[in-house]
Amino acid sequence: MTAYPFPVPRRVLLVATEAPTELVFRDRTHGLADTRGAELFVVCPPLGRFLERWTSDVWPARTAAAETLERTLAVTGALGLEARGCVGADEPRQALDDALRTFAAGELILVTGSQARQRRLEQQLVRFAHQRVAVPIIHIEQCPRVEVEERHRSFVPARPHASDEDRLVARVVWEHAHGRSLAEILDDPGIRARCTDRECLSLLERPELIRALAAHFTAETPLPA
Repeated sequence: MTAYPFPVPRRVLLVATEAPTELVFRDRTHGLADTRGAELFVVCPPLGRFLERWTSDVWPARTAAAETLERTLAVTGALGLEARGCVGADEPRQALDDALRTFAAGELILVTGSQARQRRLEQQLVRFAHQRVAVPIIHIEQCPRVEVEERHRSFVPARPHASDEDRLVARVVWEHAHGRSLAEILDDPGIRARCTDRECLSLLERPELIRALAAHFTAETPLPA
């Protein structure tokens, strides 16, 4: 096994969007579980859906992050490691930056592996860590990443020569008309791969989408007796 020049005692910052398993954590952390006196600080950043972040409805994501923190501390405790931790800032990169300012880490462990719709946030976190952090980094992908195949849907296409945004609007309208919530649509990996957060916001301002959502809401709302 490669020898790593870790300081003694090892001061480890663990940023987890998914709780690791005992087996994987022990195998990937270069003897951390057998290191006496290791100091371990755990940060679990929330991974909110796009609409949750846009509307500042952070509590579902923070609740999920608190559960991830509890499971992660249970794993480290079962391995004999004393750890403390917290739920991080609502933006994962900010959560990592905040933790580095308050905990003098000698190494960083990233554990990712949440649902596919959050993959972009995890990728941003990993890139940020490699660009900004000057300590050894271990990245553990808790679950094998399976590329999400888009479901083939015969939705009504946009008009000929339409822009990419026109096609996205047409897809959102079609998906919503066929029973999916707006939150589910905007978090769909097929949509998220084609537009940034800013571009998603611009979709919500398109008149044709507003009209379609209003018409659907009117049709679903019963008239008072």
